[in-house]
Amino acid sequence: MTGKKNEDYSVVKMMSMDNPIAVYQKAKGHLGKVQIQRLNSFTNNIETILLYSPPDGQPDADTCFVELWSEEEHIFFKRANRKHLESGAIVLFESKRETEVKKTPNNMPDSELKELVVAPWLKLKKVVESMTSEAALLRVLQFAEEAERPEKTMLFLRERLSLIQSGELE
Repeated sequence: MTGKKNEDYSVVKMMSMDNPIAVYQKAKGHLGKVQIQRLNSFTNNIETILLYSPPDGQPDADTCFVELWSEEEHIFFKRANRKHLESGAIVLFESKRETEVKKTPNNMPDSELKELVVAPWLKLKKVVESMTSEAALLRVLQFAEEAERPEKTMLFLRERLSLIQSGELE
């Protein structure tokens, strides 16, 4: 391939709508890893990707699947990986993949965090204890300072942040 930048912005539009032309996955019963080749829709360069099953056995978007965003990329993929397709090492994925981000205390919006810092103590404590992200705790601490929460609350938040920063909580 040429390595010339692709000027076709329809690929960008399809990616923004999360609507790939095709999705292939490493076959669930296939042991080991599968090395595939794909054409990058943006740079027109050939990329080598390693598909494998994670240790827990659950299909992972980053390790088990490859999304194809243009017809040119799809044709190249089928030609370059013909042996894997014929042997069943990689298969077309036909059901809809989950792309929504699961809501957790770590990714609460600011409006909910502002409500949380003025909520009753036990509710605040329960949610903060389930947080594992330093960034999320820093945001809670900032909103608590702005709301002028009691020293007991501020001390709890700082201690929790300290534990996460030190690596004692993972």
